[in-house]
Amino acid sequence: MNNLNSVYLRMCFARYRFTIVAAVLILVLGVVGTQVGYAQGQWTKSAGIKVKSDCKLVAHHSVSLLYSQQEVYLSDNGGFMWWSISDKLPQGLISACATSHSVIGLSMQSDRTVRMHTTTDGGTTWNWKAAFTLDPGQDIVELCSEREMLYAYTKQGIVFTSPNGGETWLRTKVAQQVGDLQDLALTSTVWVACGTQATMWSADAGITWSKSAIPVQAGGLLNAVEVHNDEVWGAGGFGAVRFDLSSRSWIQASHGLSASPEKLPAVVDLKELAGVLFGLFRMPTNANACFWWNGSAWVAADNGGLPYGEQISRFRFGVWRDLLQVYSNSSDPNMRGVYVVRHTAPTSVNNGTPQHTEPPLHLGPIPATDHLLIQSPTGEGVSVTVFDAVGSIVHSITVNGSALLPTTSFPSGTYVLVISTGTHTFSRVITVQH
Repeated sequence: MNNLNSVYLRMCFARYRFTIVAAVLILVLGVVGTQVGYAQGQWTKSAGIKVKSDCKLVAHHSVSLLYSQQEVYLSDNGGFMWWSISDKLPQGLISACATSHSVIGLSMQSDRTVRMHTTTDGGTTWNWKAAFTLDPGQDIVELCSEREMLYAYTKQGIVFTSPNGGETWLRTKVAQQVGDLQDLALTSTVWVACGTQATMWSADAGITWSKSAIPVQAGGLLNAVEVHNDEVWGAGGFGAVRFDLSSRSWIQASHGLSASPEKLPAVVDLKELAGVLFGLFRMPTNANACFWWNGSAWVAADNGGLPYGEQISRFRFGVWRDLLQVYSNSSDPNMRGVYVVRHTAPTSVNNGTPQHTEPPLHLGPIPATDHLLIQSPTGEGVSVTVFDAVGSIVHSITVNGSALLPTTSFPSGTYVLVISTGTHTFSRVITVQH
């Protein structure tokens, strides 16, 4: 058993070594991570993660993924720590989305075959099946999930839909008048496509298409569309708009953003996340900010902290429980990374029970002097491994109910506790002061 524990600790150390070191260094510099509480309203750059390529982000209530065709990283703690799962997804991912019970991604094979990869256990295992084949020159823009319907679309206007979880796929095409297809939204009654030349809608599942004029006040064109409460919302150059199905027209929906129409912000991205419509907006000052729609107006979800301007763009926005996440692929290495803010929007994730909940451990006193009391109110047995600032294991202990962790021999400083329940792993940060 001791040998097995030693092997497990070595595996845990190998998996978390670099992210633990990064997390500790960030805390030493005064940046507080999720385990000690992200500040509500203020965006915080989480543990520094350096990716080799221009990654996209998707978040589920169990995991977050940063991905590209070259690499895939996973976090199960709100972005505090990340590790590579490229060994499980060697072709990377070209697009990914979250459903109520899974994360689904698409990868491109050398013969242009697209595979669909699915995980239902937080990224531990991935199952794949062949989905469809792309013609030369075609590339997937985005994979989406809406009302149990999966759909993916290309820049050239080809749309693939699957009503049965990816078992079979149907192919259709958006009208050429759209131009390069930038986004596509599907409701139970209408499809809406926005492109570089026009925004169009279809009431017969993509068979026929009609143009729909965008209000001049919104900028004349849309760069993104999103479904919220079975309605299509649009991201304009000046505020947001909503598609009215009865009149086949767009209605300005920018209440709460600005009292002056000429000062309405541009919409970078719209995403319904956990039942709430969130928007990333670029303000007239070039600052990026997040809002959520409360049913009648936009409400600020932050009070600053995101990188400015083009450092924030589409496909890099997600929600993990009560945390919003944005990935900035800034050309400035100091600004590049995942930014997190705690929000109070009434999401279904907040109102529901996450799949993987952190064990209710009580730790104290912090800072510790000669000992740290670890208590598990539920009596659930957990193993605790303590890492120092350079990623070395300094102590390990098994807790059944409660236990004392001796810290007399620990030099003053910051330590990371990696806590395992046997099926899931979490982390906490403590300080020792003599």
